[in-house]
Amino acid sequence: MEKLEKLVDLLSSADIHRLKFGLRQNIFFEFSSTLLPFLERKLSEAEIEYETNIEDSPNVVTSYPAISIFNSNTWLSESTIKKLLAELHYRPTLKLNIGDSVQALTPVFTGNINWIASNHQDYWHLYIRFPKTNKISKWGDMIHTRDLIRFSKKLEESILKYRSGNAFPEDIDTRLITDLKAENLNSMINNDEIEWPDYILPYYEGLNKYHEGYWLGIYRREEWFHIDFLMDLVKLCKSTGIHELCITPWKSLIIKNINESYRPKWIQLLNFHSINIRHNLNELNFQVEDINEDSLKLKKFIVKYLNEDDIRTAGICFGIKSKPKTEVFCNILIRKRYLLKLGNSGLIPVYDILLSKDFNPHARTGMVYRSSLLKYLLPEEIHGCIREYYRNKIKMTDHSDSESSNNSAADHEKAKEFFYQCARCKTVLDDTADLFEENLICPLCSAQGTLIHKINRNEINV
Repeated sequence: MEKLEKLVDLLSSADIHRLKFGLRQNIFFEFSSTLLPFLERKLSEAEIEYETNIEDSPNVVTSYPAISIFNSNTWLSESTIKKLLAELHYRPTLKLNIGDSVQALTPVFTGNINWIASNHQDYWHLYIRFPKTNKISKWGDMIHTRDLIRFSKKLEESILKYRSGNAFPEDIDTRLITDLKAENLNSMINNDEIEWPDYILPYYEGLNKYHEGYWLGIYRREEWFHIDFLMDLVKLCKSTGIHELCITPWKSLIIKNINESYRPKWIQLLNFHSINIRHNLNELNFQVEDINEDSLKLKKFIVKYLNEDDIRTAGICFGIKSKPKTEVFCNILIRKRYLLKLGNSGLIPVYDILLSKDFNPHARTGMVYRSSLLKYLLPEEIHGCIREYYRNKIKMTDHSDSESSNNSAADHEKAKEFFYQCARCKTVLDDTADLFEENLICPLCSAQGTLIHKINRNEINV
């Protein structure tokens, strides 16, 4: 809270009127380049870590906002997360996630180093996703809380040592084990598998009763939070004994522990700044790239269609991306690309719809549902995709045997065992049945030969 107060005061003094929150629980604001020396000096004085126009040190994502609100029956507490963050004396280069599988508010696999609370007190599962790949490796043993940050740092150093461009050796898992086996860790043999509940994104806004008081969730359609509102919000928090705010990966705010007696003051704050806290769930269940106006406009276009046709989307999380490095949490991904490129500009935008495996948003791999769509075709195709999702849910409910439960709704007919994918632009090639491999050419970027890879359907890199 103290640093947020310093930040909003600083932005106000610099005549900056608004800011945004990001997918990794971070903060963005825009300013004239003439202000850069002033802002850099003031941010340093306030001991606020920052970057300008780069992301060399991604923010740590934790499930802190969900604790005590959206998760239960778990040993993971707010104090545990605070303790871990207090031990973080280095700036991670890789994306670090710390969370649990009980809640659905905070994604757990959008990091490179992903810690997930186990069923054993103070022990964590570790999943490694190598940078710019969909390769996920599970670490053999569970690691104790006291070693989590120290081991994260050692692991990052070892991973980066073996990276060559965006590639890693085939035996990277073995090399990491060899590098880190000498670490003196408090660990436990890991024979448990994580049990994922059915994914339902909680309704993360509104003034809601819990425990002895309330929590407040605030979402903004344009993603912007005005500085005047944040200044008044901070003042109200301080005057009512609240010492922290939570930024969620949905670019929203959560304020916990609002006392019953102060509820009228919070309603007055919302009224004064005209803050709406009741949006349609169809609008809330999107993850959109940070600072990307085109992706935000596309979201509004899709949401308008979903609302007009009164379409149910419970259990579905949509992602929109146009940049290869963006990490969005979703089970239905809308990916924008261009058929033609002229220098740094793209011509003729088209859209692909991709599905995570078995519609599980925690899965990193999936399949292409539709490709090369023009924008006006997206709503109807997305509606069809939603129908597939619910058919799949019904099918999996009716048939509990393992064979039925592993069938994805997306591979319902004429499913291929493998695809050909362009390594340069990630396009999945269709209509390849009558061609020899050496004759395959990417229809978008004209790549051929060794740039066309034959891959299993579950290895498609999105």
